[in-house]
Amino acid sequence: MRRPAPGDRFTGVDSVVTLRLYLDLAAVFLGGLSGSLHAVRRGFSVTGLIALAIAAGLGGGILRDVLLQTTPVAFKEPWYLPTVLVAAAIGFFFGSLVTRLRKPIVLMEAVWLGLYAVVGAQKAMNYGLSGFSAILLGVVTAVGGSVLVDLLAGERPELVQPGPIGHFGAVIGAVVYVVMSRWLAVPSLVAMSVTVVLVFAIRVTALRFGIQVPTAIDIPETINRVRTRPRKRGPARRRREAEKAGGETGDEVGGEDGSEAGGEAEN
Repeated sequence: MRRPAPGDRFTGVDSVVTLRLYLDLAAVFLGGLSGSLHAVRRGFSVTGLIALAIAAGLGGGILRDVLLQTTPVAFKEPWYLPTVLVAAAIGFFFGSLVTRLRKPIVLMEAVWLGLYAVVGAQKAMNYGLSGFSAILLGVVTAVGGSVLVDLLAGERPELVQPGPIGHFGAVIGAVVYVVMSRWLAVPSLVAMSVTVVLVFAIRVTALRFGIQVPTAIDIPETINRVRTRPRKRGPARRRREAEKAGGETGDEVGGEDGSEAGGEAEN
């Protein structure tokens, strides 16, 4: 596939999967709103709030385009930065009101998570990168902003912490999209639809039932614990142990009685 020329223009998703500008801006707005609320909850100054809003709304796309060595879309299109600033202003002045809408925002973020996994993966494939590189850039696009927000806030990124499946859904989505569109030759629109629905379902199900991201499993340590674990005693074994204990008790009692009888005889 031809590598795009430096002067080529790109919208939110490139030529194969087209994302309308207003949908892209809606996702940027939600990201900026999420970043501003993150700052409000931690009592950050207005500069910190704006920084987190920009990082959450535009960070993933900027990281993706920098890795692709192209001018970020957010710098070429005039509407991206104002959209983030509006979201930051709403979070600054109406933080408590927006917090009440947290549940709908989380559901919409689940949709954008899958959508941006598709965005990044498709743009990487448009640049002629391998499928594995496309998966990586899909994940970077989807979760890069969130990672930047956590780093700016001085926290350990949610991406690496155990908990309900969130960002890991973007990994699954990017893999599914690349496998379907590149290796199985499924039409891009179908692959995009399946990916977005899958990521949304994973995210909502994880939140609803508390499904956790898997953590490391130390196989040698697990085997050692199984080997050293006390074995459960079955009914037959417990019966044999009880009979053995009863026999030992009978022998002791018999020995004591014999000793007493012998003592009386001597007397």
